[in-house]
Amino acid sequence: MIKGRRSLISSPPVFSNDAKKLLVCTGNNVSIFSTSTGLHITELEGHTAPVTLVIVVPTFTPSNQILCYCWTSSLDGTVRYWDFSLPELMKTVDIRMPIFSMRCQSTSTDKPKSRNLLDNASNLLTNLLSGGSLGSMPVAEGAVSDLFGRPLFFSLYDWFIEHGSVYKLAFGPKALIVVSDPIVARHVLRENIFSYDKGVLADILEPIMGKGLIPTDLDTWKQRRRVIAPGFHALYLETMTKVFTERSERTILKLEKLLEGEHLHGGNTIELDLEA
Repeated sequence: MIKGRRSLISSPPVFSNDAKKLLVCTGNNVSIFSTSTGLHITELEGHTAPVTLVIVVPTFTPSNQILCYCWTSSLDGTVRYWDFSLPELMKTVDIRMPIFSMRCQSTSTDKPKSRNLLDNASNLLTNLLSGGSLGSMPVAEGAVSDLFGRPLFFSLYDWFIEHGSVYKLAFGPKALIVVSDPIVARHVLRENIFSYDKGVLADILEPIMGKGLIPTDLDTWKQRRRVIAPGFHALYLETMTKVFTERSERTILKLEKLLEGEHLHGGNTIELDLEA
């Protein structure tokens, strides 16, 4: 008999810099999956005790996002450096004692952004509305432009590296808790679902989505989720992934031909008009 309720994940999973791979600590190994197909690609094997953490070495330029390097720590007392695209073990550091956690400082060479009046007012408002104290949880704060100068995922990932898998995001009139730990996520989403609501997200999305799956109440969600469940079947998703891949490849070929035409006329950019 196969019984559930036991997680094989020993620490928070992480994405590669290009978001095409997902690295998951599974016992003594790190399993790597494709985010587009969900299929298992390979394993990082070498640790002799459970892996406690995997950290992908961050990159800060688009040209370097194809690099696939990571650090892993383990209860066997070693820290290992990998090229997980091959995969290949590059370096081993023997600490000679169990390692339960580690941190990786950001390697960005960008100068810290200076705060302006808007940033200071935002942090002051957050602090006041939180009762004058944000508690002992790590707090991510800084320039408001950090949230908008690039895709939000990159900022959240930098703060994850700096503060850990659970921290407060203190920008604007509300403090939000960002969770990347699978155990905490299970506590919130599965074991204590009636203790939490969708909060400001539902308020923002309801005028746009009406009673869609994201902002809807629990009873409505249950009914509609059962109706659309067949659409999430693995075979259906696999078929749709092939369709998306074929259409994407055709679009890429068209764009490449357009760029070739621009190169002949001394240009290196093309302009796209999108309609929704």
